[in-house]
Amino acid sequence: MQLSPHAKSSPRLDQKITEIIRLDQAFQAIPISIRDTVKELLKRVNSYYSNKIEGNSTKPRELIEINNGEGKKGIEEIRRHITVQDALKQFYLLLT
Repeated sequence: MQLSPHAKSSPRLDQKITEIIRLDQAFQAIPISIRDTVKELLKRVNSYYSNKIEGNSTKPRELIEINNGEGKKGIEEIRRHITVQDALKQFYLLLT
């Protein structure tokens, strides 16, 4: 199976894809309220590390208080990053 010009199929890759599908099915068994909470937290963590790579000095505890940090540069960057993640997800869903 040709996945892309850069990722060709291999037994190891096929095994990883099967594992991801299995884990996704297990994830669906978790109550939606927990899934949504974890997804939101992971978006914040992802944004934190993406911005940290760019030199953002936001502290991890500020991720929890993201809605209380009006005007703070690091918090604003994380909010913008999350907004872009959400927009890309919506765009992807429109394509599929």
